[in-house]
Amino acid sequence: MDYEIVMKLISYTARWEMIFELLAMERTKPFLEEMGVSLPNTVAVRTIAREFLKQLEQGGRDAEGDVTLVKETFRKIAEVTSEESVEALYKWGMETYPFQSADNFLWRTLFWWLVGIGSTHYPVSFPALDKEKVDVIGHAIQQNFEDIDWLEQRIQEAEKQPKSEWEQRIYESVNPGYSPMTRIEQAIYEHKTNRIWAVIKQLLNEEELQTLLAWAKEHAPNLQIKPELLKLPD
Repeated sequence: MDYEIVMKLISYTARWEMIFELLAMERTKPFLEEMGVSLPNTVAVRTIAREFLKQLEQGGRDAEGDVTLVKETFRKIAEVTSEESVEALYKWGMETYPFQSADNFLWRTLFWWLVGIGSTHYPVSFPALDKEKVDVIGHAIQQNFEDIDWLEQRIQEAEKQPKSEWEQRIYESVNPGYSPMTRIEQAIYEHKTNRIWAVIKQLLNEEELQTLLAWAKEHAPNLQIKPELLKLPD
């Protein structure tokens, strides 16, 4: 098999291994909807996720076999939820998780600054757009991130909970000093930022989007961001 194809298959399986690790943990459940995941029957899904991890750990398959195992896991989840739930999970897993978008990270910094989240000052000038549209964007940012301190507190509290046997195994499988809860926090941030972009894209035309981008590049150095790194999402 072609080397590049093998690497893509391995990367695909690794992505879903991380996702199923989260679905296998009890402490993930309270955060699922905030991550953008809507799954009924989470207890049954948790059992299926654990079965996947156990089989993956046992090995004995090639890269194609591991991908087949992922597909079989989707089929099992569909049986205890629905085809629609699995399709939504797959879309989320491939588009939002597990890798935090560098573009969204930079824009999130600007979004927070625009409305004064986590900052003691505001920009000296706002995007040269209709004020009502700027207000709508600002409201979307506030609506998604005004509870950020509470979110971090909840994640810290979840981190302190006693670990089940499965959770202990998962925690021991990651790099020392790194917590799976970090993945949850990043996924929530990513989902919230995508929701803000959904509002912006519905609100602004192409010319206005370019105006927003120009504003962001002008003010990026104030936040130690290189202007050339900023671009509009696809």
